[in-house]
Amino acid sequence: MIPENFCGLPEEYSEFESSRFVIIPVPYERTVSYLRGVSFAPSRIIDASKNLELYDEELELSPFECGIHTMPLRRISGKPDRALTVIENLCRKVVENDKFPILVGGEHTCTLPIFKVLSEKYSLSLVHFDAHLDLRDSYLGEKLCHASVMARIYEITDNILHIGIRTICEEESKKIDKIRIVWAKDCIKDFEREIKNLNKEVYLSIDVDVFDPSVIPDVGTPEPGGIGWYEMLYMLSKIFKKKNVVGFDVVELAPKKNTYSEFTVAKLIYKLIGYKCRWSK
Repeated sequence: MIPENFCGLPEEYSEFESSRFVIIPVPYERTVSYLRGVSFAPSRIIDASKNLELYDEELELSPFECGIHTMPLRRISGKPDRALTVIENLCRKVVENDKFPILVGGEHTCTLPIFKVLSEKYSLSLVHFDAHLDLRDSYLGEKLCHASVMARIYEITDNILHIGIRTICEEESKKIDKIRIVWAKDCIKDFEREIKNLNKEVYLSIDVDVFDPSVIPDVGTPEPGGIGWYEMLYMLSKIFKKKNVVGFDVVELAPKKNTYSEFTVAKLIYKLIGYKCRWSK
C-alpha cells in the first residue's frame, strides 16, 4: 500500500526528524468569494503527488532523497483570527526545528501566519505570484481574507515583489505607484531587473491563478492571460539560484472532477523542492 504522504514515500524518506522539507497541509476555506473548493486542495494534491516521477531530468537528481515529511491533515475552521493562530502554531513547530516549510492551501489568507513566523527569523523579501494584488484593506467587511492578505503583510514589511498581476480593483489602482509590480504581460522583461532588489532571504507565495487557465484551470478566481509553465519555472529557478529561499506556499487551487490541476500543482511543488536541493544556500 502506498503511504499517505506527499509522493507516497517510505518511512526512511518521510520521517519528521530526518526530513529536510515539511509539507503543511492547510485546508482552510472561509473567505473565498467566487469558486469554492480550496479546502479540498491539500488532500487532492497529496494524492496526486503519489503518481509523480521522482527523478527530475532537468536537475539530474531525485529530490525526495532529501526527505519530505507530510504533517497530518487536520480540519481548520472558525473565524479568521482564530484559524490563522492555529496555522501559525503549526508553522512555528516546523521553523523552530530548522525544517524548510511548504504550506499547501487552502485560501491565500494562509500566507500571513507562515510569513509572520519566518519574518521573526529572517529579514525577508516576499515574492508574490498571483493574478491579483490581494491588496484591498478589507473585503466584504473582513480585513483578514484572501483579497486583503497582502495589505496585512505590508504591515510587516514593504519588501514585496508582485509578479503575474493582470487585474486590479479601483482601490488597488491608487497604490500601484508605491509598490513593485511585474505585470503578467511584461514578466520576463521586467523580472530580471526586479529580483536584484530582493533581500538575501526570500519567501515565495504562489497563488496558482498566476498561471494561464490552460495550465491550471481549476482555481478560485481564474483570469485569462496568465503565465505559462516554462516561463514560471524559468523565473522560479532564477530566484532559487540567486537567493536563499526559506519557504513557500501554494494556494487557491479549487479542484474539480478531473485530476489535471492537482497533478500539475503537485509537480510544481516537487520541482521547487528540487530547486532548493540543487541550489541550496
